[in-house]
Amino acid sequence: MQSTSKKLLACTLAAAAMSIAGAALAGQEPYLATVGADSGDLESPPAFTNPADPKRDLDFYVSPKIRQFTQHRCTGDGIAVGESFQAFTLINGGGSLRPITQPEVCDLSGNRIGGFVFRGDWQARVTGQNQGSYRWRVALPKKPNGPINVVLECGIIKPQQFSPFGFKVTEDCAGYTGEDVVGCSSIQDPLGSVTPARLPRLVVQGIPAFAPNTRINLSAYQNPGSYFHTVPLNGGENSRIMLKACQDKTVVVALPLDYDFEAGDLIEVTLNIPGGAAGNKLDIYCGRDSLKIQGIGEPNC
Repeated sequence: MQSTSKKLLACTLAAAAMSIAGAALAGQEPYLATVGADSGDLESPPAFTNPADPKRDLDFYVSPKIRQFTQHRCTGDGIAVGESFQAFTLINGGGSLRPITQPEVCDLSGNRIGGFVFRGDWQARVTGQNQGSYRWRVALPKKPNGPINVVLECGIIKPQQFSPFGFKVTEDCAGYTGEDVVGCSSIQDPLGSVTPARLPRLVVQGIPAFAPNTRINLSAYQNPGSYFHTVPLNGGENSRIMLKACQDKTVVVALPLDYDFEAGDLIEVTLNIPGGAAGNKLDIYCGRDSLKIQGIGEPNC
């Protein structure tokens, strides 16, 4: 009997050791996710002229280096359950839907001969002094290990300048949220080059795949900072964000203590644009692939 007990104990310890070794060998790998398919052939060539066409050109937004890590989604390729991109006439997803029929102003090679021809995706536009919001829902492709990067990149140009400049507008009239402008020039505020009231605000929440009506409020690390403290991404004063024309802006989102994210859970990002004379002065163009979710996750599904 004693010999049998020793054998059982030895087997148990061996199994535990193998389990630990397996976990160690599992490792971690980068991931990137957008709204919809992240790997394989995309659903259209890079030049369409009709906004009704299902145009998409993810390669315009994601470098080949990062595309290596979009090939293995635990949720499968294609649009995961609940993924979407929408634009609205009011903040927090209020009002009516804005049309997604504007060109990608970050493509300097685009032209307007016989209609818009450009690389990238169709965009939704919020013009200067008008309020509005963009909302993305992106499924986590893997179980995340550590903070989640919310990466935004939109076209930001001086107001009403696409018509005269066309696709060269970003070379001549690029902008950043929070600035005051006249024509293609900035006006320096006495308190600095950024007016906080003009900056967009972020709301970031998690949505469990098994409970689509549940919202988990998320917070961001101050970056750079001590990484001991976070600020809530709830659309409040401390959730303001500066976006610069056609450049990535990364917000480092902390994992919540009361929920363990899994592959397939959604990250919902809402970008609220303040309107009125004291609000945003720039024309903002964002599309489906203007948001990327990035991080380090478990490679095995």
